Amino acid sequence: MSVFLINRNNNAGFSIYKCFENFKKYIPLKELFMPQYRITFKNLKENISYVKKNTEKDDVLHITGDVHYLLLGLKRRNTILTIHDTVLLDNTKKFSPKWFFYYLFWFYFPCKYVKKIVCISKYTQDNLNKYVKIKGLKEKSVIIPDPVSADFVKNTKVFNKDCPVILHIGTNWNKNLDRVIMALEGIDCKLVIVGKISEKIQQLLKEKNINFENKMNLTDAQIVEEYNNCDVVSFPSIYEGFGLPILEGQSVGRVVVTSNIEPHKSVSGGAAIFVDPKDVESIREGFLTAIDNDLIRNQKISAGYENARQYSEQVVVDEYNSLYKSVKLN
Repeated sequence: MSVFLINRNNNAGFSIYKCFENFKKYIPLKELFMPQYRITFKNLKENISYVKKNTEKDDVLHITGDVHYLLLGLKRRNTILTIHDTVLLDNTKKFSPKWFFYYLFWFYFPCKYVKKIVCISKYTQDNLNKYVKIKGLKEKSVIIPDPVSADFVKNTKVFNKDCPVILHIGTNWNKNLDRVIMALEGIDCKLVIVGKISEKIQQLLKEKNINFENKMNLTDAQIVEEYNNCDVVSFPSIYEGFGLPILEGQSVGRVVVTSNIEPHKSVSGGAAIFVDPKDVESIREGFLTAIDNDLIRNQKISAGYENARQYSEQVVVDEYNSLYKSVKLN
């Protein structure tokens, strides 16, 4: 009997895989990556067949995320599904054909057939319970957060009040980069943006006269270096299933400016400067507090470092390992 991490195709992105890639340092695991990533019925069927062909019936199969539909072909198997968010339902026109497709094949049937469900935050769990009405759903659902990589360690740095480096991770629609740029207009700082930026964002940066640097395709080590080099972590996103950059910033000892919504408030443990993510002036005030108020900044840094410790790889791996064992026994 083996425990498999079942991953989506690499072409669909590495973000989910990175949450689990270091698990192999702590417990013996095997891995499968799906051969197909485009959403067609033919590809979904091929991925299901691939899992069945490469695993045994008594193996524990941990579907790490995004490929929830695999559960349709794995009934009565030892299965665990990690659900990171419900964005497919939240951001698709409700009750449209596309919404029903996602609802049935990514949520309803997978939740019905899987043995155990892991939600990465209470926010995600609450959303799941709101959408999916299945008998016994609450009993089979547990909360296990995403882990912070052990590469993120405390790195003391003198805060640069004259021209602080503000690190903004991610450029997707939910990362709220446009409002961050507008909020930073007139503030002496350097904005480091990690991720591909659009022409619209480039134009906005120019209009607001923002001193910025754009970095893409960074290695894991380079990402850690960016955190170490910055003074402030910018994460006032408008939607998240979890919010790992909050904890990464806290782990290296940086002040985090983030949204006053869930799951940001819970994940941060209150050890962040909170802003209204839809209010440019609120975001601006958050950055100014982080830069100008030494007392608040140092309090948040100290409390944030302690908060991040409960999300260490070892703590999270131990929780998953207990779950793997319980699924084997049942």
